[in-house]
Amino acid sequence: MNRSHRSLFKLILALTLFFTISGYAHAQENKSKPSKEEIAALREKAFKLIDSVAGQLGTLQSAENRARMGANIFDSLWKHDEERARALLRVVQEDIKTELQKRDGDLRYDTRFNVFLKLRTDTIERIAKYDGQAAYDFLKVTEPVFENQEPYAFRQHEQNLELKLAKQIAANNPEVALKLGRQALRQGLDPDVIRVLNRLIRKHKEHGHVLYKEIVEKL
Repeated sequence: MNRSHRSLFKLILALTLFFTISGYAHAQENKSKPSKEEIAALREKAFKLIDSVAGQLGTLQSAENRARMGANIFDSLWKHDEERARALLRVVQEDIKTELQKRDGDLRYDTRFNVFLKLRTDTIERIAKYDGQAAYDFLKVTEPVFENQEPYAFRQHEQNLELKLAKQIAANNPEVALKLGRQALRQGLDPDVIRVLNRLIRKHKEHGHVLYKEIVEKL
């Protein structure tokens, strides 16, 4: 078994152990005397294993495997070690950025491009659960580069992704959600802009009123 396969096996083992422990802890809530010490010890063991795998990501030759595994590990590590998770996220970001910005016009490359485009979308959604600004930064840094004019279909995909992110983070990151809503509004009045407005109004009326005013002006 080569090092890439060993790292992949360790990741699967670590994540399986992590989620098993989480499920066990949840099941224990309904019992009278859960063993908190035992659960804590097992959880710590799982995190150490995950951290060990994270340190071996650089040994993987496949950028796709590094990005996919890195995104999984980062999501598991965030609440335990945010600094380590952010460092890992930078590695994932670099792999995705490199793959999406090295277009060579070869049609055979399209499948790989789409794989990394999906990885980018999934990773942004994961980051947004913890930090809306970091998700926005990741979105911008990894934006694909095209040799010729940007395809309309991609522009539409990008706007949908931006609005989806805006809706996801509106409650906790109103500044970023407002920025994304205003960007989308420049392209036209998408129904999702109204949804972003509604979510802003619920918790952040000041930001919501700014977007509302610009929507009225657009109309």
